[in-house]
Amino acid sequence: MVRIAAHAPQPGSVPYPRFAMRPVRSSGAVVGAGLAVGALLCVAMLVHAGLTTSSTSTRSLVFALIVAIVSVGVVAVLGALQCATLTYVLGPAAVEIRGAVDRVRLRYEQIEGIHDASPEVVREPGTLWPGAYLGPAPAGAGRAIWRATCRDSRRMIVIRGPDESYVVTPANVGRFKEELIQRARASASAPRLALVPQRQWFDALAGLDPWFRAGCAAALFLLGVDVALGVARGGVAPAHSFAAIVCLAINVGLGCTMLSGSPGAARLLLGAGIAANTIAMVW
Repeated sequence: MVRIAAHAPQPGSVPYPRFAMRPVRSSGAVVGAGLAVGALLCVAMLVHAGLTTSSTSTRSLVFALIVAIVSVGVVAVLGALQCATLTYVLGPAAVEIRGAVDRVRLRYEQIEGIHDASPEVVREPGTLWPGAYLGPAPAGAGRAIWRATCRDSRRMIVIRGPDESYVVTPANVGRFKEELIQRARASASAPRLALVPQRQWFDALAGLDPWFRAGCAAALFLLGVDVALGVARGGVAPAHSFAAIVCLAINVGLGCTMLSGSPGAARLLLGAGIAANTIAMVW
């Protein structure tokens, strides 16, 4: 670990130039794009079902499913864009983590330490989906905000601030770490300003259990396909699909509130709902 101590630059020295680096390559953007394509196909099937059915209740169900699946698709597109554009920038006064949908900025004088990732940090990453490690996660006695693209501790740098740490995975770890340390030491004697917490929607989303989120998306897509196929066969949505969407809504609400601290129970309830809907589909 490197602790930041004041290191005054030599008289007449030129300020450090802007330095930018992309993260380690990952499948995060591809996974997000795949989710978006899946959502688009499911929505297309539901739109066709809504136009062909004459049942008002089926149209209402189709509309609710389209809204929910479009929301998943939007999250997938934004997450893919964030992964594809993620860049670490060392500016004149601060290190910035930039992406298409957010920007995290930490001034050099606010940096308290720069070190490699510990097992505690790597064990529970902030995960949007595989390859998109974006969001908060526990890190020992504190918390780490992930803006990374892999879980390989050899490719990680942890930047410790006054209240929380930031996990990054630059393509060239050694070079980026060296450049960051030089700038942080040169600014260590500057007066410290109050750090304003910066949060994005994926920080809140990544705070939920990843398996629970994956199960919710799978249940939603499964239900959408079930309704579309039911309309194609009989002109109306299957009777069990109305109960299924109510059950899914209840499970999502419980998983995000009362059961957010008990991911095992949330997974169990969600899994039971998915199993029941699958049995009803093939029965």
